[in-house]
Amino acid sequence: MRCSVAAAVVVDHCIPMKICIVTPDIVGPIKNGGIGTHCHYLCELLKEHELTVLFTARPEKVSAKRWRDWFSERNIRLVVLGELSLPQPLAPFNPEPEVFFDRSWRCYQWLREQNFEYIHFQDWGGNGFFSIRAKRTGIGFTNTTLAVTMHSSSEWQRQGMGHWPEKTRSHYKLNRVERYCCENADQLISPSRHMVEWAREQGWRIPADAKVMPCPFVRHQKEQSLSPVDFSHLIFFGRLETRKGLDVFCKALTSLFKESGNSGIQQVSFVGKPGFIKGEGALEYLRRFNDSIPSGIKVTIHDKLDSHAAVAFLVSAGGIVFIPSLVDNCPFTVLECIENHIPFFCARSGGIPDLVDERCLFDPDVDSLKQLISSRETMLQPWEHRYNAEQANRAWLDIHRLEQQPGAVPDSVREDLLISVCIPHYNHLDFLPQAIKGITSGDYRNFEIIIVDDGSTDPRAAELLRRYETENTGGRIKVIRHAENQGLGATRNTAVEHAKGDWVYFNDADNVAFPELLSTYAKAFQSSRADCLTCGFLAFRSEAYPVAETRAKYTFRPYGDFGSLGLLDNVMGDAGFGIRKKVFQQLGGFSATHDFALGDWEFLLRLCLKGCHLDVIPEPLYWYRHMPGSMLRSDSRYHSHRHLLQAFLKDRDEAEKDLLLNLLIPLNEEHSALEKLWMKLDLRVRKLLAWKRK
Repeated sequence: MRCSVAAAVVVDHCIPMKICIVTPDIVGPIKNGGIGTHCHYLCELLKEHELTVLFTARPEKVSAKRWRDWFSERNIRLVVLGELSLPQPLAPFNPEPEVFFDRSWRCYQWLREQNFEYIHFQDWGGNGFFSIRAKRTGIGFTNTTLAVTMHSSSEWQRQGMGHWPEKTRSHYKLNRVERYCCENADQLISPSRHMVEWAREQGWRIPADAKVMPCPFVRHQKEQSLSPVDFSHLIFFGRLETRKGLDVFCKALTSLFKESGNSGIQQVSFVGKPGFIKGEGALEYLRRFNDSIPSGIKVTIHDKLDSHAAVAFLVSAGGIVFIPSLVDNCPFTVLECIENHIPFFCARSGGIPDLVDERCLFDPDVDSLKQLISSRETMLQPWEHRYNAEQANRAWLDIHRLEQQPGAVPDSVREDLLISVCIPHYNHLDFLPQAIKGITSGDYRNFEIIIVDDGSTDPRAAELLRRYETENTGGRIKVIRHAENQGLGATRNTAVEHAKGDWVYFNDADNVAFPELLSTYAKAFQSSRADCLTCGFLAFRSEAYPVAETRAKYTFRPYGDFGSLGLLDNVMGDAGFGIRKKVFQQLGGFSATHDFALGDWEFLLRLCLKGCHLDVIPEPLYWYRHMPGSMLRSDSRYHSHRHLLQAFLKDRDEAEKDLLLNLLIPLNEEHSALEKLWMKLDLRVRKLLAWKRK
């Protein structure tokens, strides 16, 4: 079988693979967009493989069924994420997930039941977050290559637009999600050196073997004859927004018209999807532009063309195209002009210089562009561009060869990995046996249990602990006693001191492990590069041992190492986590401050800020007993949070302490309260609208 390439590429024989392209944007369901165009061409390039597209957004205007039929005619299966019936969690997630978390989770749920050999994710939107996390922690996709292409992350777009995010915390989380995908994919692909360099400047841990290769380009139709060049017609080509240079283009023309009249310009066209200019809608901005220029100049806006129709317009219009992007990666506006021989000038920004002849570049500022427009007739020449579709297509074909795929993650668990389970205990006589049962009845056998009794005052404690010492076989359970109560942190530290395993897992005395907890952790310890692993849990309120019928109150799913967000809230995980014993000791263990309820938060935050690698197993693995009288619920969050932060601020100056403690933290709490109110209001509004529709 031969791999088909419609851009004059000589192709070799290849073995068909089962490939899935996961994307929030693709030509057809979405009219135009760089990611959509890339995925469309990638489909054309890989159509001799067994190809599926998992579309994660909503189709624009036309029904999903029509697009499924359209793709089916091309031997491509289109799956729309929003139409999938997927299993619901046993209990609602707490905190309630953002839209991008939910989409990524739904992608993971569906993809893990398939059998793809290669999955393409896009960076924008972080659709691959949970799937990549599952692969990294060894619980899924062991024989699948997970790739991410760096098109235009949310933070890169925001910087290009030059404004602060509207939803600060949501944007920050999305930024961390997209970053995680890029840092941990099996294959990271960037269409330009610029994007790799930008990410590294932001502190992203971009792999040294990241592949830099321009986007593919596949011609769909016969090459059209270009209309004669019309120097009186200027065309802006690209999304109508700040980062694409719309403001620069309009200001250059406005200035030129004031100085030199119409300068031989009779028509100005804008071809692209509307965006925003400093918060103002692009169409309103262009209306004001039209009102400010000489009346004899015709202004047309083509904002509803798909990518093919846009190129057809450029070919037939005969005008000079300008692409004045302030930042850009590997824009298809440039590739389409190159491959269709459309006369154009483009900005010297981002990854564009690697694609084009140096002579067609200009600096993306008003004065440079104004000068270029004035001299456009003398500047336009036959260019020798650097981009070559044949070479680009071959590079994309080559990464889909079976022999070039990364090695599979081991699907088995080595039983020689000793895990030391550390259980701190204080007067939990009814719950400790349940915690022990959860560990001993599991499916992993190479473990030890270290119980540290922190000076229990219940007279039954001595007998219970003595029974564990005398009845356990093979010395699997070890009991350590504190003569006096020292607090939870000190008790956990004592347990680690007596641990023999290289890895320790903390199991609170009132929590109950799922049967697969230790085997899952053992696999994750072996497959991940993490120093510490956390996981989710199911919260319940019963005093009885949890069984399949136990009703869960909520599902907790930690985010992981989300940087500074960990200062505001514990997004890293609960006290039920596993860690390399050596790393735990190097960090000095838990805070030994008595009655400090946030010791797990403080430790995990310290671990992350020290540069250790924290990851999350994306499944709940234990029952968390949510009881009203627990230490966490009886302690003052305000005082505990201040105590936690002051430990990190002790070497900072007064201005930093004041900013964080007295401004940022209160603002975050205020913002959280407003978010909860808005969610309740939004839910009521949605219910009201649903009722009215009935």
